[in-house]
Amino acid sequence: MASKTPLPRLGLRSRDKESQKHPGKPDQPRARRTTEEVQAEKAEKVRAQGEREEMRAQNIQWAAELETRMEVQMKDKLNTAHHPPPSTLTKVLRPRTKVPIASETANDNEIEYPEEAAVKDPVSSGSDDFYTPDKGTEVVESEDDEDILDESGEEDAGGKKLSNPHKASPFQKTGLQNGKLLQPKKSYPAASAEETKEDKQCRPPTSPPDSDVDREGGIADDAGERSERKNLSGKAVKSMLQRHYYGGSSKAGETGIHSLARIVPTTSVATFINPNASSQVAQARRKKGDIRLTHLPVRLQTDFTDKFTPRLFELFGTLNAWEQPKESDLSKLWKSVFPNEQNLNLTTSEGTVILKLVEDRLSQWRKKFGERALEALEEITFNDLPKNDSAHREWWCTWALSGSDDSCQPFYYAAYEEPDPDIEGSQLKIKGVFQSPLIAAILGIHVAWLSLIEEERRSEKKPIGALVHSIQAAKRAISWWQTGDVVKPKKPLNEYSKANWGDHVETREGRQIHIKSTSDLTTIVSKVKDKQWEKILAVARASGKRKKKAVVVVSDTQEPSQAALAELRDDDSDLADED
Repeated sequence: MASKTPLPRLGLRSRDKESQKHPGKPDQPRARRTTEEVQAEKAEKVRAQGEREEMRAQNIQWAAELETRMEVQMKDKLNTAHHPPPSTLTKVLRPRTKVPIASETANDNEIEYPEEAAVKDPVSSGSDDFYTPDKGTEVVESEDDEDILDESGEEDAGGKKLSNPHKASPFQKTGLQNGKLLQPKKSYPAASAEETKEDKQCRPPTSPPDSDVDREGGIADDAGERSERKNLSGKAVKSMLQRHYYGGSSKAGETGIHSLARIVPTTSVATFINPNASSQVAQARRKKGDIRLTHLPVRLQTDFTDKFTPRLFELFGTLNAWEQPKESDLSKLWKSVFPNEQNLNLTTSEGTVILKLVEDRLSQWRKKFGERALEALEEITFNDLPKNDSAHREWWCTWALSGSDDSCQPFYYAAYEEPDPDIEGSQLKIKGVFQSPLIAAILGIHVAWLSLIEEERRSEKKPIGALVHSIQAAKRAISWWQTGDVVKPKKPLNEYSKANWGDHVETREGRQIHIKSTSDLTTIVSKVKDKQWEKILAVARASGKRKKKAVVVVSDTQEPSQAALAELRDDDSDLADED
């Protein structure tokens, strides 16, 4: 007998289908696509994506246009709702005969019978149709019950004598239907007059005392009233509705419609917002970064740009560098430019807008110094070199910052001649402090803004802050090109801001060092004499006639110096008389 021992599994690897078909053929690598095919496929994907984006944008535009049209139509419908245009047709009323309203007897208890049938009064004791009512049925009593049912049972004044006073009882009726009687199933013995009176006093009323179901056109909830309205003719119903809506007139044009709606003013509600204050509420909810010049009143926008902004730049130039203007200074300036407007109040919504616009103008004003410094360095200084290449630019930038401290840097002066080592007794010759072509070109943008102000309205204060900004911007631009080629630091170090160029504290090797790059330079500039200011402004005025496009600026950090204690040196012969 053969053994049933399973065969051992061999470690054979499965081969792919292609190899199994042709075991003697080696596997060949799949052919690769060419670069042109790959680029063409990518270009096709980009084109298809662009078409999808364009179609999506077109669909959004169509949807927006459709929504706009629907909104306009909806507004037109709301404006013309319940106010249709007058018809051009001439309508003529046809003569109609006046149809009386469905007649109704003065007393519902009076029942009319045909003349040929003599029917006795059902209330009379001699009537054959009289039955004593059940206790559970509703009884409508007659107005003459007191006269008919008396104690003696004698003849009533002006009436006939009752043949059987014990059978006298009011007849029954349902609802307001006239003449319809209900025959009770059982009869009861007649009661005395006294019992009848007591029974009348204990009966519940047939209708609420405040209801008026008998009024013509009234509406009640009982079945009798509905059946009564159902029996009215169409003309009677129309006449009833005309009297109800038009005050009793049969013509709708004689009197106006009396509407039940009443409009109550909501000005006394605690949550009511005056329309005049709605704009202030909207401005209060507006984000500060979204404020623009258009948020000012229209009457102020033009003068704010043409008159108030140049005066703002003048104020910024007289302040210390990187210093914010005070509220009192802004209020005085606002009153001088807008004398007919209210005093500036920065806590109001309009004052918030003005303060944001002032901050924006201050930021733009400071940014212009850094932009102009880079332009002037390339257009003026580098073009004056013997050769405008990397080596000459590196040599000049290194020489421009070779001064011992901030009180004496070569790029400050219009003429700076170092002593010649080959000549004995040669000395340093400098002339025209802060009148170099670079500083004059930077300060010129500020002087150009001042030319927009009337001469009699210009301030007599010296633009110390503007000159400090010009010096710092020039120093930063030179340090950017100090390697001969422009080197742009990363943000935020490349920004011309107070964090990079104002007084700040740095921690170096575990020690805090106060960097007084602005305060020391402000002290140096404050020592400039009046005649020097005249020359500085004159040179800047001549160089500030052109403006260029803004460019990115670079930042720099310097070690603190003691230059504030040094004296400014200027060998200009014109200044000797002033000393």
